[in-house]
Amino acid sequence: MANPKGTGGTHELRERYADMIVKLYRAKTLIRNLFSRDYEGSPKAGSVKIPVRNGEVLVQDYNISTGVALSTSATEYLDVLISEEKAVNELIDGYEAAAVPDNLVAQRMDSAGYSVSLEYEQSAIDALMEGTPETSLIAVTSSTAYTSIKDSVKELVKLGIQIAEVKVIISADTWGVLLEDSRFADTAGNLGAELIRSGVIGKIAGADVHMSTLLPGDVEFVVFGTPWAQSIDEWAVTPSVQDIKDGVHIGASALQGRMVYRDILTVSTAARIKYLGIALVSSTPVNAATGVLVDLASITLTFDEAVEAGDAGNLYIKKDSDDTVLSTFAFGASTVTYSGAVMTIDRSGESDFANELEVYVAMDAGFAVSTEERAPVAAIVKDTVNFTTAALL
Repeated sequence: MANPKGTGGTHELRERYADMIVKLYRAKTLIRNLFSRDYEGSPKAGSVKIPVRNGEVLVQDYNISTGVALSTSATEYLDVLISEEKAVNELIDGYEAAAVPDNLVAQRMDSAGYSVSLEYEQSAIDALMEGTPETSLIAVTSSTAYTSIKDSVKELVKLGIQIAEVKVIISADTWGVLLEDSRFADTAGNLGAELIRSGVIGKIAGADVHMSTLLPGDVEFVVFGTPWAQSIDEWAVTPSVQDIKDGVHIGASALQGRMVYRDILTVSTAARIKYLGIALVSSTPVNAATGVLVDLASITLTFDEAVEAGDAGNLYIKKDSDDTVLSTFAFGASTVTYSGAVMTIDRSGESDFANELEVYVAMDAGFAVSTEERAPVAAIVKDTVNFTTAALL
């Protein structure tokens, strides 16, 4: 049967629609376009294999008499389950499939491409959040932002990642701070047209810098190596315009299609994340309190969002005069409990403080994390939660 639209058949239409949506969403994605697509297998089969090189080919001296020994450098494979699916099922009312005008299909395609791009861009950002947090949780400033990012780039290069494979993603706030630094502003003014078209807004230590408004609010920047960030996708059902025969719609059709996908960071050390630490709001005793009883049973710390036990570090109670450690609480200790934004340190099993002793609370970054995103709580340092004891009456 001849194709009424004169395009060569339904299969050819589906391929054309699939290509159009892919081109549209890739044109609108910036971060995901930086990811590699180095995998083997069909995503719609449920899993793919990503090659992971565990060594370089050995180069040896050659002896004309004895030759050279055989060596091997195996390539291992990481099995990746494809766990995400997105679908388009857009009603086109008033037209049966064969009669939908090309301009109407184009509008739906453009809308589908835009919607898919937002989903995929967020998926790529989420994958990068599996990287390694930087130890500093202090907000970058116009005098520290450039150096802080440069140091993160340097750490990836030290792992053997080529500078051309290192990319920097910054928040809008970090971009504003960087523009006050001439070292960054000068690179932004000297970019070529091709780099600008690809979304590059500057360079730091030779690495391309991109800006994304999809980074979590507590992330200032991410630096990552592209070979270890993988984007995987395939149409499970190629898009096409189908008649709706549901007994409800009359003379209607829909643009339908389904894609499977996943974005993954294969090695956590290949991305470095600069968080803004969760901030301390108040404490009991309050900072600089006096007359605190020597048998103080508990100390509470209240943060600006809900927190829970972290994965590293300690909390200390120290003597102010010489930083002697009076008590140590390891992360995950049962004597440190959490309720929403409040952390309570139970001292009931600890010795009484000495009379008229100046003490302070210190906490390592990462001792506690945010409940929602497990972003590390910033370190608490001397002169933040200090108090002076008094004798029991």
